[in-house]
Amino acid sequence: MTRRLWLTALTVILVGCGRSANSHLNRGSKFLQSREYNEAVIEFRAALQAKPNFGEAHLKLGDAYMELSNIKAARDAYVRAADLLPDSVEAQVKAGNLLVSTRAFEEAKTRANKALAINPKNVEAQILRGNALAGLRNLAASMTEWSNAIALDPTQVTAYVNLGTVQLSEGNRREAEQTFRRAVDANPNAAPAQLALANFLWLTNRRTEAEEVLKRVLAADPTNLTANQALGMFYVATGRAKEAEPLFSTIAVGGSSVGATFALADYYMASGRLDEARRTLTPLLDRPDTSTASMMRLAGIDAAQKQSAQALKRLRELLAKEPGNSSALLLRARLLLEDGKRDEALTDAKALVAHEATPEMAAQGLLLIAQIHSISDRIDDAIDTYQQVLKLQRRPLDATLALTRLSYARHDADKTVAFAHQVQAIEPGNAEAQTFLVRTDLDRGDVSHAKNEIAPLVKAFPNSPTVANLRARIALAEQHPEQAKQLYARALEIAPDDYEALAGSVNLDLATHHEKDAVAKIEARLKRSLSVELLLLAARTYGAAGDADKTEAFLKRALEADPSRLQAYGLLGQLYINQNRLGEAEAQFRQVVQNDPRLVSAGTMLGLVLDARGKSDEADREYRRVLAINPRAAVAANNLAWKYASSGKNLDEALSLAQTAVKVLPNDPDVNDTLGWITFKRGDAPRSLQYFETSLRGKSHDPEIEFRAGFAYAQAGQWTKARPLLKEAVASAPNHPSSAEARKLLQQIGE
Repeated sequence: MTRRLWLTALTVILVGCGRSANSHLNRGSKFLQSREYNEAVIEFRAALQAKPNFGEAHLKLGDAYMELSNIKAARDAYVRAADLLPDSVEAQVKAGNLLVSTRAFEEAKTRANKALAINPKNVEAQILRGNALAGLRNLAASMTEWSNAIALDPTQVTAYVNLGTVQLSEGNRREAEQTFRRAVDANPNAAPAQLALANFLWLTNRRTEAEEVLKRVLAADPTNLTANQALGMFYVATGRAKEAEPLFSTIAVGGSSVGATFALADYYMASGRLDEARRTLTPLLDRPDTSTASMMRLAGIDAAQKQSAQALKRLRELLAKEPGNSSALLLRARLLLEDGKRDEALTDAKALVAHEATPEMAAQGLLLIAQIHSISDRIDDAIDTYQQVLKLQRRPLDATLALTRLSYARHDADKTVAFAHQVQAIEPGNAEAQTFLVRTDLDRGDVSHAKNEIAPLVKAFPNSPTVANLRARIALAEQHPEQAKQLYARALEIAPDDYEALAGSVNLDLATHHEKDAVAKIEARLKRSLSVELLLLAARTYGAAGDADKTEAFLKRALEADPSRLQAYGLLGQLYINQNRLGEAEAQFRQVVQNDPRLVSAGTMLGLVLDARGKSDEADREYRRVLAINPRAAVAANNLAWKYASSGKNLDEALSLAQTAVKVLPNDPDVNDTLGWITFKRGDAPRSLQYFETSLRGKSHDPEIEFRAGFAYAQAGQWTKARPLLKEAVASAPNHPSSAEARKLLQQIGE
């Protein structure tokens, strides 16, 4: 072939390819118009095979993928179209919107800026820029963009809805309502505006008004699938499933789309009609565009019907095809945790957080990780993880409530109150947060305030076991044990498996020396149910009843049921100390510290055991290690301070450590005794007296404290107070090392 003929042939081929690409584009557009989306995809891909840089074909391909709910493929197509069609506002906006939906906010903002450079008055581009800025947490700028979009087009519903949603998330309910109502006023016939207003009213507990708005939408457009679904789910959520059924029947009859089928399945699931939901979803498994969503729902149904193995099998298959599917990872992690497979659950949850770009989904993974840490007694890790959630969510209700619980469990009253108030700021009237305010008041001895705090709970929840338990605690604080006993019985009548009521009732029996009654209650509960918490309570009960063998047996059963439960190790170690089985105690606490080196309580106990075994230097190192982790570790600080004071060395450091301990435990008699003794040994007897007096109020007949306090009173010249303390101490402990000095002093001041 000559050069001229070759060039001619090449020209013919190129022209032919161009015509082929256009014809595929036209055929694909017709399929798109007639809702034959899979056929449209085939044609558009053929056009791109013929002409890879065909911007219009990429744009249309994105439209087809959107109809098939293949968001990732649609995003890729739109982004490619936007690159090839730099002067197309439509391409930039469509690409930007999907970039927002996949959390690529910075890139979405770039697309919005390009669109606005082409047409500064384009409302959709303005809204896109606002959405991108909102994703970047620049809420003030995003609201400005949406306000500008409304100024350009007052009938633009999307801008109103976005603006109102952010105002609501920031807690500005009045402004949000005004914005949603402006959207309705600006475009009364726009169903999205009405639906957004209804959603706002529902979220703010104005259910009657929300229902009226939804009914108004349906009156204007009875076939509106979104409105039917919204009102249907509203009825389901408010316990009116029968009223919801006709609405979902309308969806099933009038909705030929996949979305309508999923809506019907979701209704069946929400109504507990799981078999019908399963029948609705099963045909969708074989469709490429619906297999993932239907598989996820079916796995959820399997789990709800206690078919955990089948659910996990589905999720394994799904994750084999889509390893990064966040929803599948989260559901599998939850199921694994329910099956007691914490390590596997933790692996899935961490994988989710590591690869998840969506803050909300990452937050869900972190919540699960924190839950696993919490039930494993790894409280520091749990708190750290919940704190990470606070940074990801605008209104982190679950994490803040969990931090309230953990702060209370750690006896940190100030943080408990602070977190409880934060919960109520997020969700006004939150009952659980209110209970923690009551509990903290009771712990602080402020019974009067506790009674004020519990009053609204008693009125709102008269049949709540938790409220009955709190009332029992108030009765105990007011020295009414019989009333407390009746209230605990009432709580158990309402909820026979309520652990707090059982523990309260058992502890009351033990405190009033009714050990047999306490043991009987424990044994009766053990016949009905078994949990690690119950095993630990049983161990503590038998320990109080003086049955060391059963105490040890139940602690070992608790560890068999949950080898990671650090509290059980601690109790078992304490038992060994009490029985002078110090070698076993040391091994027990070393195991706890090895499992979690940051656990302050275990490290402190290990220090105590090492001291008891004569390993003083090792004990000191352990106390210092604990204090390096938590400088406010009061027991470790107190013990190390006492050791310094006893040796007469490092009195300045001993004073600092003891002062730290008193700040954390201001009313503890042993801690005040330590600080009083150090202050006395530093030559300030008058100042030491305030600490000894606090100590004596807690341990009024302890000869150890009486000796030291007596010496301090004598040194301060207060003979009338020194004399009775020293006399009682000598009488109680005549062979104590301090007795000789006390007798000598009594002779000097006159008995």
